[in-house]
Amino acid sequence: MDILSKVQAINAMNLEILVDDLVRGGIPKEEAAVAVERYRSFLTAVAAYPTETLVPSKLVDKVWHAHMLRPRVYFEDCMVALGQIVDHTPGVYGTPAYEAAYAMTRKLVSYGHTMPVDPYADHPMAGAECFREPGEGDEWPLVRSRASAA
Repeated sequence: MDILSKVQAINAMNLEILVDDLVRGGIPKEEAAVAVERYRSFLTAVAAYPTETLVPSKLVDKVWHAHMLRPRVYFEDCMVALGQIVDHTPGVYGTPAYEAAYAMTRKLVSYGHTMPVDPYADHPMAGAECFREPGEGDEWPLVRSRASAA
């Protein structure tokens, strides 16, 4: 799948339910809508830079979690748009790899200018305590199990 097709599929994702989920979680509707669009931009960066490790902001990570809490929708959206699950790697906060990935993310995502230089800042656009690490082909467990079931 080429990058244009991936971006079109990401833009076609119906993520409105995630706005509602965030509002139910206490985030104001306008902020939730912005967060969902930034999540869409994060997914676009994942598609455009498949070999880069990317750090979501705290706010984007809330949307990512809301999306993952709808596993069927998350799986279908990821498979249609990216051809693989976007894996979420915790336990990296405070490491040199995390800091390098955060700096790279600020350069690559469309909203990078809104992210503080310090990934540990007390700010909703600072780095979440995780990152998206690129997969290597068939290491994606859901893809592998789906392929073996066919």
